[in-house]
Amino acid sequence: MEITEIITDPDDKEDEKYYRRQWADRQGTPHTTIYRSITNIKGVATLDMNGNSVTHNDDALVYRMEYNDGNPLLLPALDWIKWYRKFLASRIAIVLALARFAWRSKVKGGSSAVSTIKATTDDKEIAAGSHLLENLGVDTQPIKTDSGAKNAYDDGRMIKLQIAAAVGIPEQYFGDISIGNMATAKTVELPMMKMFQSYQKVWSDAYQDIDEVILEHAGVSPDKWYVDRDFPAIAPEDVAAAATAIVQILQVMPDLAYSEDVKQIALMTLGVNNPKEALEALGKVAESNVNVKLSRVLKQFRESLIKEK
Repeated sequence: MEITEIITDPDDKEDEKYYRRQWADRQGTPHTTIYRSITNIKGVATLDMNGNSVTHNDDALVYRMEYNDGNPLLLPALDWIKWYRKFLASRIAIVLALARFAWRSKVKGGSSAVSTIKATTDDKEIAAGSHLLENLGVDTQPIKTDSGAKNAYDDGRMIKLQIAAAVGIPEQYFGDISIGNMATAKTVELPMMKMFQSYQKVWSDAYQDIDEVILEHAGVSPDKWYVDRDFPAIAPEDVAAAATAIVQILQVMPDLAYSEDVKQIALMTLGVNNPKEALEALGKVAESNVNVKLSRVLKQFRESLIKEK
């Protein structure tokens, strides 16, 4: 909100050079700070919108990631969310209005007879299952009200489906699990999974860009810039199915059991909170296990024979 100008190359508006920030400190003193973009680390001077030559006056670097043209992800659903809220408020108003009167009494007589009945029944809490005693001069009947709940449910669901479509999340995640089953849930979750995985890829690329800027600044060799970054699973894995799949794969490719990556994925699938710590513990146990050492030696021997052939 404090960035008032994105200063670009005069010949290429996509080439962002600097960011002008106008802000005030806690004492209310105004400041203007110009930061470099990560694409202009050397601080090459350029012209701002007024044609003045500018360069940075702060050592901080700015990484700007504009996604979806800067629009919020909920933008397609905002109108539907507002209408759904108004719809529910209207439904509550109708139900409260219908609940105002529950009984209707017809009284034979004038206003005095009506006043007598009102004084007897109004604002009186009556226990459930009580007997209602009246003479032939009074006829009390319950008021039958149809709130249209079934139609209201269908109408509300139509609005909610527009919200679900706008955000790409199936409707069973919106508080009503009665509209689907396990098979349906797994089927409709696939597009949602792909959508969130694409978001994760966007952030993964952003983190990679930032990592490379920091590693380069720290003088780390480019061949050591690789960072293994794993995002948590979007939906919980079927542990039983995953365990069965791992066992079946290892029967065909037993050497995968020695891969640290495979072990880490298996531990994450099983819900181990810190797979790295678990792998380190397993490594310490393996170092003291004679059978494990022997199997590793045999594995290296087999690999050497394969290379010689």
